[in-house]
Amino acid sequence: PIATGRFVQSETVVSDPAPGGDGDGNAGPGETAGLVVTLTNYGLCGLTDIEATLVSEISFAAVTSGHTTFPDAAPGEDVANHAAPFIVSIMPNTPNGETASFDLILSAAGHSYAYAETLDVELTIIGQPASFPTGPDDYGYYAYDVTDTLFEPVPTYEWFDIAPPGPGTIVSQITDEDAGIVSLPLPFGVRHYGTLFTWVSLSSNGFVTAGLSDYIYGDNSGIPSLHGPAGMIAPFWDDLDPSAGGDVYRWNDTANHRYIVQYEGVYHWGTTDAETFQVILHDPDYYPTPTGDSEILLVYKTVTNPGECTVGIEDPIQTDGTEYLFNGSYGLHAAPLVDGSAIRFTTVEPGEPQAPWLVLDNATIDDSSGGNGNGRAEPGETIGISFEFTNQGIDDANGVSLTLTSTESAVTITDGSAALPDIPSGGTAGNAVGDLEILISDAGADSVATLWALVEANGGAYRGSARFDLHLDIDGTGIEDGEVLAFRFMPCFPNPTHGSTTMRLTLPQPERVTVRVYNTAGRLVKTVCDAPFEAGEHAFPWDGTNGSGRRVASGVYLVRVEAGSNTASRKTVILR
Repeated sequence: PIATGRFVQSETVVSDPAPGGDGDGNAGPGETAGLVVTLTNYGLCGLTDIEATLVSEISFAAVTSGHTTFPDAAPGEDVANHAAPFIVSIMPNTPNGETASFDLILSAAGHSYAYAETLDVELTIIGQPASFPTGPDDYGYYAYDVTDTLFEPVPTYEWFDIAPPGPGTIVSQITDEDAGIVSLPLPFGVRHYGTLFTWVSLSSNGFVTAGLSDYIYGDNSGIPSLHGPAGMIAPFWDDLDPSAGGDVYRWNDTANHRYIVQYEGVYHWGTTDAETFQVILHDPDYYPTPTGDSEILLVYKTVTNPGECTVGIEDPIQTDGTEYLFNGSYGLHAAPLVDGSAIRFTTVEPGEPQAPWLVLDNATIDDSSGGNGNGRAEPGETIGISFEFTNQGIDDANGVSLTLTSTESAVTITDGSAALPDIPSGGTAGNAVGDLEILISDAGADSVATLWALVEANGGAYRGSARFDLHLDIDGTGIEDGEVLAFRFMPCFPNPTHGSTTMRLTLPQPERVTVRVYNTAGRLVKTVCDAPFEAGEHAFPWDGTNGSGRRVASGVYLVRVEAGSNTASRKTVILR
C-alpha cells in the first residue's frame, strides 16, 4: 500500500533571552527571538531527511533565519528543531495581542513517495511597545510623552519662562492661597471633549478646569472620578501651597495662539518641596485635530515629588478621561515624570511609527586571513563577520552603529564594534568584513554559538538587535593531505533571502559539478555552475536571478547538485 508520514505542529516554543528580548518566553514588540517547533508524525511510516523553511505572512514579523532540519521521525514520534531554531524579529511598535502568521514549508523522504506540506504557525505578540502613547480614552484622547519618538505628535521639551522677567501676569487671586481658585475669560475658545469653553478656572492646587468651577481642594483622586472638578486638566493635582512658596502666572501668547499657565516654584503643603511646570492650551483654529478639540501641552521644568499627585485630563461629566499618573502609578506606556518632561494630550491617532526597523538580511563569515579559508568556523581561527541589514521601517536610519556581543565560552570577541552607512527606508547596508572579528576557542564544546548584533541609529532614538547562530566545526581542522572526505551538500545560507544565497559542497574526490536551480513546477531557472572541481570544500553563490539575469519572483526554489554519482537537493526561499 502507498504510505507516508504526516506532520502536525504540536508546539511552538519562543526563546527571547537578553539582549534580544526580556526572557518571558513570548515574542514581544521589538524583540528578536528563536522559535523551536515541535512536529508530531501522525502518518503510517517514518520520515527522513526532513527540511523546513519558515516564511512570514505579515509585515510586522520578519524571519531572519528561516531554514532548518529536523531529526528523522518514526510514526507517532515528536521531533523539534532544537539544534537550529528559526529566528524572527518583531517590529518595535507591534500592538500587544497581534497575531503573527507564518508558513512552515516542509519536505521529507517517506516510505512510498516524498512528503511535502505547508503548515500554519501562529504567534501571539505579548508585551507592550517600548514607545507608544498612553490611551486612548473612550473619547479618543491620547497622551504622548517625550519618549514617544516614533510618532509625529511627540512633544519636545521647550521651556518658555513667563515668570519675571518674562511676559506673564501673576494670578493674584490664587498665588498667595493654600486652596484658591479663580475663573478667567479665555482669549480664544477651547474645545474640550467636544464642548466649547470660553472661560478657564485656575486652582492653586495644580489643576485648571475648562469652564467655570469653584472646586478648590488638593485631595487628588484617579481619573475619571466624580471626586474633583468637572472638565479637569491636571498638570500636577496635589495639595500644593503657593502661599508658603512660589507663584502662579498666566500669559496669552498671541504670536503662537497659546494660553500658558505657569506654576513657578510652588511648594507642597507642609514642605519646601517645590514644583515648576506649565499647562498650555492651544487654539484649535491654529492647531487642528481630527475632532476639533484643543491640544493640551504639559511642560515640567522641575519635578521634585510626583509620588502623590494626579496627572491627566477628564471630560465635563467625569465619566471619561486619560490618566497619566496617579499616586505613583503610571498609565500604560507613560514615561516617569522628571525634569524636562513634556506631555501632549490630543485626539491625533498614533498612525504608523515614524521610525526605522533594521532587520538582519544576511550574515557572512570570512576565515581567509585568520583561518584556512574554507568558510567554516573552526578552533583557533579568527573569523571576520559581516552583517547586512534591511530597513523595513518608515523612517531613515542615520548614524548607524553596531556592537557585537556573546556569552558563549567558545567565542572571544576581538573587535566588536562597527559603523554602518546610513540606511534609508527600504534600503540595505552592512559593515565591512574586517570591522567585526571573533576568535574561536580550541576548547569549545558547543556546535552552535549565538552572537548578538546590537544596532543603534538616529542618535539613540532607535535601538534594535539581531541574532546570528554561528555553526562551529569543533572537530574541523581544514583539509589536510590524506584526509578522507565525505560528499556533503550543506543548506543554503542565508535562507530565506532577499537577494543572494550560498551553497557549500564537500567533494571526496575530483568531480565535475553541476548546480542548478528549479522552480516548484520543475522548470530550470538557472545553472549556477557546470565545471570540474578538486576534492575539498567549495562555495556556490546564487544571486537570485534567472538565466537571463533578471531577478526571480518571491517563492520556494529547489537547488540540485550533481557530482559524479552523488546527487543532493536543498530548498531556498526568495523574499522580495
